[in-house]
Amino acid sequence: MYNQSPNGYSGGGGSGYTENPQYNEQDATHIVDGKLKLILGLIWTLILHYSISLPMWEFEQPDAPGLGRDATPKQKLMNWIQEKLPPELPITNFTSDWNDGRAIGALVDACAPGLYPDWNKRDPRNALENAKEAMDLAERWLGIPQLIQPHEMINPRVDEQSMMTYLSQYPNAKLKSGAPIKPKTNSARVRCYGKGIEPSGNQVDAPAKFHVETFAAGQGNVEVIVINPKGQREKCDIEFRNDKNQTYDCTYCPTMEGQYKVIVKYGGQEVPKSPFSPYIEGKAGDASRCLVHGPGLEPNGVMVDKPTWFEIDAANAGNGLAEVILVNPQGRQDVVPVSVKQVGPGKFRCEYVPREPGLHSVNVFFAGRPIPNSPYGVNVAS
Repeated sequence: MYNQSPNGYSGGGGSGYTENPQYNEQDATHIVDGKLKLILGLIWTLILHYSISLPMWEFEQPDAPGLGRDATPKQKLMNWIQEKLPPELPITNFTSDWNDGRAIGALVDACAPGLYPDWNKRDPRNALENAKEAMDLAERWLGIPQLIQPHEMINPRVDEQSMMTYLSQYPNAKLKSGAPIKPKTNSARVRCYGKGIEPSGNQVDAPAKFHVETFAAGQGNVEVIVINPKGQREKCDIEFRNDKNQTYDCTYCPTMEGQYKVIVKYGGQEVPKSPFSPYIEGKAGDASRCLVHGPGLEPNGVMVDKPTWFEIDAANAGNGLAEVILVNPQGRQDVVPVSVKQVGPGKFRCEYVPREPGLHSVNVFFAGRPIPNSPYGVNVAS
């Protein structure tokens, strides 16, 4: 038996590591004799060498200090994990930083985006539940065996080498077909804008409009809650524009004067700056008493890339602000920027620069309602 010496192991048990493991006959004898410490040391050395040290992982650049082949196995694994995980989850060790079960959830979702997108909503106090759910998903859909158990991972005295062995499987993980990938929603990336959520400029009985852009926020549903000064909820209509910015147009019609509250949620979570606090002023003016004039409303004479203008006279119309929406020949309203400025009491000037030839629709509103003869058809010539 002793003549069948393996091709040399040296390194004396424990977690000693050499870049090129060497074996000798004396150590091989201990292994054949069943010396557990030596056997475990050999296994750990092989794990370090073949699972962690040798592979060139995706973050590595050979000439980058600290990240190339000169890094220790522990550094390589830690560097890879830190590159994978989001900045708001700083990981600096293989023990205590993993005890609440959220870090392993984040790693699972980083390796397979959408497999565990809600890891950041998990309660750290439910550590075992968090770790078990994430590790079960990793085992089933990433093919990562649970070399360490969830209850061991959340133990403050978790073994570092066991954690490294388990985590070293993730760099080579491959998502299986049929995995329950969920769209990731990030309400913090939602953008809201428009007069309807501004502190001033809205009137009673006048449609208050605002817009919710969701392009960068992933998939989710827009929810708007409008609460009047009496604490009562008022209706808000939401219409999806189906444009490149994934915009939702929201309209509510205030029924009373005073401080309103507008809560906007996306995917069940409030968006930045929500709730909004628009103050609703007295009854809105009468759009039918507005007058308009200027070349920008004429059927002909407007040219591509040439600035044009028109003015709105609302001096006799009462309270309200002017709004202009320009729709291009393809029916899109987010292509041609429009500038509307108040130039005097009840006087507004609108300027725009058309970018393409064809029939444009110029929609003019006062106090949220269309003025007479709006929309205006403007043929833009090249």
